[in-house]
Amino acid sequence: MSKTKNAYPTFVFIVCLINFLIRIPFFSRILTNDANLYTVGVLRVFQNHLNPFVEFWGYKPPFLFELTALLFKIFGPSIIVGNALSAIASSITLWYTYLLGTHLFNKKAGVWAMLILFFFPIFSAQSLQFTDAIFVTPLLLATIYYYYRSQRIGYLISATLAVLTRETSICIPIFLGIYEVFKTIYMASSRKKIKLYTAFFYWLPLAPFVLWMGINKYVFGWFLWPINIEFFTVDATFIQRITFTLRVAFLQNGLYIPFAFIMLYVILVFTKKIHATYIQIHATILFLSLFAVFIIFYSIGFFHPRYILFLYPYLCILASGAIFTIWKPSINTYIAGGTCMILIAFQIFRYAYLPMQSWGEADLSILHTQTLYTQSLQRIEQEFPNPLIVTSQVIYPWKHPYFGYAKQDKKSDMWTWNVNISEEKSYAGVLRYASIKGLSPIIFIQQSDDMNSPAIFNDKRILFDKVYDGSINTTNYHLLYIIR
Repeated sequence: MSKTKNAYPTFVFIVCLINFLIRIPFFSRILTNDANLYTVGVLRVFQNHLNPFVEFWGYKPPFLFELTALLFKIFGPSIIVGNALSAIASSITLWYTYLLGTHLFNKKAGVWAMLILFFFPIFSAQSLQFTDAIFVTPLLLATIYYYYRSQRIGYLISATLAVLTRETSICIPIFLGIYEVFKTIYMASSRKKIKLYTAFFYWLPLAPFVLWMGINKYVFGWFLWPINIEFFTVDATFIQRITFTLRVAFLQNGLYIPFAFIMLYVILVFTKKIHATYIQIHATILFLSLFAVFIIFYSIGFFHPRYILFLYPYLCILASGAIFTIWKPSINTYIAGGTCMILIAFQIFRYAYLPMQSWGEADLSILHTQTLYTQSLQRIEQEFPNPLIVTSQVIYPWKHPYFGYAKQDKKSDMWTWNVNISEEKSYAGVLRYASIKGLSPIIFIQQSDDMNSPAIFNDKRILFDKVYDGSINTTNYHLLYIIR
């Protein structure tokens, strides 16, 4: 009995360890897009003597930046530090997925929820990227786990760190606090016995967040970074945008797989064909409500698949719980295993044969993106001594010793094309910077998944080379243009 009891956590620990180890070979690969912005933010905090109140592009709550900057101070600045943190957060996510799944359903459901998440394409991709997406996910998981376990200290610590990592995390304690208020009022036998202070406890993690906003107002003159706020608007395109968000989440990222089991579970519980405990019904309503709220929220702003990564563990738990509730023990393990096999096949097929989507951040196409940029930059370096390289993604200055694959005697620089201003102004900025730095020629890297190159380049570009990453997937490539 004792051996069986310990077998599940031992197995989960081994999977978590394997999850970390398989990420190690990718720690020093080139950062792409927003991972660079997070790294630059960490460097700003590091250079500001670990004071997080310094503005940088994409300014966010301080916990991730402060922790990484502290590690920079101990081990020295390196992209390895940030990527290692992401891998650790990834493994902790798997562990808490198992714990929460076990608490809500049973140990087998917890183990298979963890495995389903482990094989999910977006989880694989974001475990290789240094952003707040993978970092905030275990914190929110721990928050909900400790909430259901009524472990207040664990809840307070994890929820506080979560809201100090990503702004939208405040929705979790707000949701839970509102529920506890209504529950307290409903369960009280009289008005005199209503003790709302017990419910207000769940809002305590909001206090450090409000304090952080207050310091922002004092230091910078605003509560939240203004450019982030500008991304969110409700207009006539809302229906079109929410349709796009759902299409990306379900069709491109594979959410239709767990949702098939979840919807069947909801229907059977609603029609009383199967029994569900109070806590299972509560978790199902909470998780699906959070999914709906955040799908709507990110549809009024700028959507990236990773923004809803933190919801995937809950959906995997519900899917696994559904499998082990609906079907008999003789077949439920086969169904859960088959689900994992489908996700593995889905992931391999996307990587090997399909063109990347969302710049590769939602599946292992991120490896295509990293390899293509590495090879494109090396190809340009071989041909030109001092180019200005223009990209649509944010790429860290490739000649910096931060990376190490570029020769340090080369004079070159990077420029990210600014889509938030007119093409004329953006092009003028490129020309001015190249002139000031004495860089020539201007090379524009156009990705195969982003064929809408600036129209202003159409009569100014000459194709210099076409770069593939050497894999069997030839749908992904870079076109290197010399801009006259």
